[in-house]
Amino acid sequence: MSDTTLRRIIAALNSAPTPYHAVATMVSTLVKKGFTELDEGDNWQLTAGGRYYVIRDFSSIIAFTVPEVGLADITPLRLVAAHTDSPALKIKPTPLKEKKKHLLWDVAVYGSPIISTWFDRDLSLAGLVGYTDGSDTIKYQLLDFKRPISRLANLAIHLNKETNKGYSPQLHDELNPFFSSEKTKNAPEKQFDKLLLDELVASGCGKGKAKNIDIMDWDLAFYDTQPAALCGFANEWLAGARLDNLLSCFSGLEALCEGGKNNTLSMLACFDHEEVGSQSATGAAGNFIESTLHRLLPNQETFSRSMAQSRMLSVDNAHAYHPNHPSRQDDNNSPTMGDGIVLKYNSNQRYTTNAISGSWLQGLCKKHGIPTQKFSVRADMPCGSTIGPILTANLGISAIDIGIPTWAMHSIRETAGSNDIKSLVELLTRFYDR
Repeated sequence: MSDTTLRRIIAALNSAPTPYHAVATMVSTLVKKGFTELDEGDNWQLTAGGRYYVIRDFSSIIAFTVPEVGLADITPLRLVAAHTDSPALKIKPTPLKEKKKHLLWDVAVYGSPIISTWFDRDLSLAGLVGYTDGSDTIKYQLLDFKRPISRLANLAIHLNKETNKGYSPQLHDELNPFFSSEKTKNAPEKQFDKLLLDELVASGCGKGKAKNIDIMDWDLAFYDTQPAALCGFANEWLAGARLDNLLSCFSGLEALCEGGKNNTLSMLACFDHEEVGSQSATGAAGNFIESTLHRLLPNQETFSRSMAQSRMLSVDNAHAYHPNHPSRQDDNNSPTMGDGIVLKYNSNQRYTTNAISGSWLQGLCKKHGIPTQKFSVRADMPCGSTIGPILTANLGISAIDIGIPTWAMHSIRETAGSNDIKSLVELLTRFYDR
């Protein structure tokens, strides 16, 4: 992978503060690369060698390339699966509350972020808004305020002497980013409506007139405005928000656009809601992937035989060895930043890798000189999971869980190795070409 590819991935990360923006960013690249959009409600007419993508609810996307020979009776699938969502602070349906002249955001915790990392950051707001502008048709608009519009301030150490001994904020009362400290004559809900209206008009909605717009609903989340960037003495690290798991999404996108030059069905599936269990229409536990595949391979006999010859890479970040916390990891099974792709193992099926699939992938990596390492959690600690077990159980497909080593997973600012990202793009490209 070239430095140009790495720069594209960094630019994509900085343009994707929410799953909605991540999908929109991917679509922009796919269109440039000759992919055509499909609608789930339409009759699909696919051509041999065609490139397509389909979106569900703006936050999940499946892109694929049809083999040059078309969809034959038996068409093996090469599936790369990842997720578009990351832990976040989302604003509630009634978003503002007042405390002694201060307006505060009322937020809900999405997933499992490292809460302490959200304090004293320059926070902006982004997401999806549904509205009407004088007609009965509901329209949708992505919003991104981009500038810092809020802060979540720590309490001074003078007022909390125990803060360095492990401060755990009370989530309902103490996790309220500041909206304004100025006394306002308007009710909080009016302030919020004006904020959204002004932003919608600025984005070109309502023909430049706020009075035409009636806001229906929204899904908005805070994010850190500090951009992702290379760091370290030799630029060996990439630090930024939402590396888990947008690095996997955008690496898969790069590979799909360049790979898939054989007689397999090459597919990238990026789902929402992994961080909260995947149980949704846009999650991996929903029917999005199965519905799409059955439309491509409608005969059950053909579908089953194709899946039996197929392979999936479930791509999600892995935990890198942390030199300040060695006791938290297995000495024999801790991947190191910069040493290559991580194969993840768990005897209780929290990951999909097994002796069969792991051997296949390691053979592919060895053939192309791609470095690999292995991860397994300590025997006395619980293990996280991925969308891999969900998808392999539903599809009956041989699968491997992989990722790149990461520090501070679920922090507002995570760190990964720049060379590992290059290795991941190389592997995914070779996977599609296999």
